[in-house]
Amino acid sequence: MSVLIEGVTLVVRRLRFDALYPGGATAFLRAARDLTPPPRFACADDPLLLNISFDAAEYAAPAIELLRFVGLRGIEDSVYEAIDFTLIDEHQDNYPGYPWLLWHRHEHGFTYGWDPGADVGAVAGPPAWARHRSGNGERQVAGSETEHGIVLASENGARSYLDFRTGAITAIHTTAGEKVVPSRGPNGDDRWGECSNPDDTSVPLSLRLHAILWEAGFRVIEGSPLQYSVDVTGRLDSYHCVYQTVDESKTLTCAVWAPALVPAAARRQVMEYITELNFNLKLGAFEITFLDGIFRFRSGIPLGDSIPDPRMVTSIAYVGVAMFDRFWPSILEIIADAQSGIDAASHPPDGES
Repeated sequence: MSVLIEGVTLVVRRLRFDALYPGGATAFLRAARDLTPPPRFACADDPLLLNISFDAAEYAAPAIELLRFVGLRGIEDSVYEAIDFTLIDEHQDNYPGYPWLLWHRHEHGFTYGWDPGADVGAVAGPPAWARHRSGNGERQVAGSETEHGIVLASENGARSYLDFRTGAITAIHTTAGEKVVPSRGPNGDDRWGECSNPDDTSVPLSLRLHAILWEAGFRVIEGSPLQYSVDVTGRLDSYHCVYQTVDESKTLTCAVWAPALVPAAARRQVMEYITELNFNLKLGAFEITFLDGIFRFRSGIPLGDSIPDPRMVTSIAYVGVAMFDRFWPSILEIIADAQSGIDAASHPPDGES
């Protein structure tokens, strides 16, 4: 089989992808299709290659980050070739060529690629891809150049020519006795292939979160398939924020960590203080571990059947950041033994009661 390369297409070699990406092609394509703007199409029908098409190279960046996060590699300077994936613009003039991917422009104008170890076969692409291009005012070359013109399209019994001498486009209807030959797949049997484009809503939320954080403007600095961490700068300090999804209860949580650990001598006083604070908080709660003094603010959002969006993941982080910006000075006074937890609770910041 081969894969359609249209617009700017991310082509992924499945050899290592299927072994490394949690949830496989179904999870990855679902996460990619949740991006904004979404890809033109995303296909997993070829057993050796995935193809995800975008309108512009920058739109593919979050999908590429998902691949890099699990250890897949693009172009490596050390070997001057793409290891697991590459990005191809169908209009580019040159292609460096990789051992796992051949790329060709069909006589009808579209481009496609395939693993050289497999038959070309049918082209994996959305069934309506040709109509999609026509609907956007695009035309693929359906003929060959002549001395005076080129065939732009051959559709519904009519051919359109561009005359090199005048610049005019002329439509000529074929005669009744002339056979109209439709465009065919590279294998010559009219099979374009189809994309399953799985809509499995059971794909774990955790597998979509990385792309959503990228879209929100965050750069993930560490994580796992179950949680992701980012740094957020507040008014007083920079805070470490850990996102986690719980698929069973369909919730998204974000724990914003304090800039420092609470010393053992101050932990009981801090605990008394946050116990009073948490009684009146509505959007989350402070928590501390007596064992090591980790201090953080945790908030959560019930998702139900919805998918978290960039605004949601940004808001839940800044709730915790705002709480630390407001209450961290009082915590520091307790740590410095300048006041007790009960005293700090009786004198809220900003003069509030």
